[in-house]
Amino acid sequence: MTSDEKPKLKDLVHEQIASEYELFRRVTLPDEIDHNSYVILNDVLSYASKFHRYERVQLWCNGGGGSTSDARAMMDIIRKHGKVDGILCGVAASCHGMIWAACDVRYATPLAALGVHEASLDFGSDTLTTSELRQRLAMLHDADEVALHVYANASGLSVEWWREQSHAGIAVNLMSAPRLVAMGMAAWYE
Repeated sequence: MTSDEKPKLKDLVHEQIASEYELFRRVTLPDEIDHNSYVILNDVLSYASKFHRYERVQLWCNGGGGSTSDARAMMDIIRKHGKVDGILCGVAASCHGMIWAACDVRYATPLAALGVHEASLDFGSDTLTTSELRQRLAMLHDADEVALHVYANASGLSVEWWREQSHAGIAVNLMSAPRLVAMGMAAWYE
């Protein structure tokens, strides 16, 4: 470009987005998964698909859970994108663990752990009819089944094996990074 040529606005915008994308190729999940988490991940993966088709995105997973609906949506877009490295650091329990397990490549830091448990709902002070209780129990069962199948697919172990882990009679069954690496579900993050 000569000194008297002006850059096109489209080129400037693309350059700005590309430099911002470099910063956001590394996505850190918030402590609680919600709709904003889904929107941010969807935007990053959409941009990556459009402009950086051969580059991978890192998804750092550490947190205690959140909305299973948003987590399921995030797992769908992770699978569609297909180039997401899940980095397990700290403790990723509940939704965070499911999202990590949905990544096509999974890594664990030395002190990381995956927290698996039965699905739960906080009824608070609600008074429920029998129909409402049945509906909520069906939702819990569905959430359990989704999680068990995601973990089974990621590890190569059976759904029944994962059911035993999540129904171990404790609130959260923590599976250490060495155990996850030994069972082939993750590689060490270097």
